[in-house]
Amino acid sequence: MYEWGGDGPAVLLVHGWGGHAGQFHALITELVAEGRRVIAFDHPGHGRSAGHSTDIAQMARAVDAVVRWTGTTSSIVAHSLGAPAVALASARSERIAFIAAAAVPGTYWDMLSKFLRLSKRTKHEGARHVFARTGVTFDEAAMLQSLDGFDGDMMFAHDPDDRVTSAAAAADVAAKHERATLLYRPNTGHRRILSDPGLLAAVVEFARV
Repeated sequence: MYEWGGDGPAVLLVHGWGGHAGQFHALITELVAEGRRVIAFDHPGHGRSAGHSTDIAQMARAVDAVVRWTGTTSSIVAHSLGAPAVALASARSERIAFIAAAAVPGTYWDMLSKFLRLSKRTKHEGARHVFARTGVTFDEAAMLQSLDGFDGDMMFAHDPDDRVTSAAAAADVAAKHERATLLYRPNTGHRRILSDPGLLAAVVEFARV
């Protein structure tokens, strides 16, 4: 876990699958310049954290552990698969920014199954194995379900042509929540969006207390 800035309420940054805390370096710089306390961490099996594998349920538990440690978290910023992990977590902030959110995590399994040319039976058995390990079905991990009842402020930011996660799926989630806003940042890709000046300005403003 990493910490920068002052002693006030923390902004927690949550990276996605295959990522690490350092991906937020541009946003960290902007938030610290605003006088904010910033917390980031590497998920299990990522960055400098121990382990060689993880899953979305374990990622959600990691979010809970860090929030308990920080004590006061005024805002959370989550990227990619970190977004549904935050949505599944028990500990939430009143303000959450979802960047390039993997709003329907089951699509990862769909893409992998297609790439590996798995049979329908093998694909089904693989999904059962995921549930046996995590205790979470793909439907339960979908943000339309996991965010049901959440009434805090949310911002969804996406490149409309993101090739990794679906901007349309994120827009569907945003449309279901009265206090959600949707920001499109064209030509920023799935990871480059994290250093896009327009995105940085929007997140800093959203996280401002």
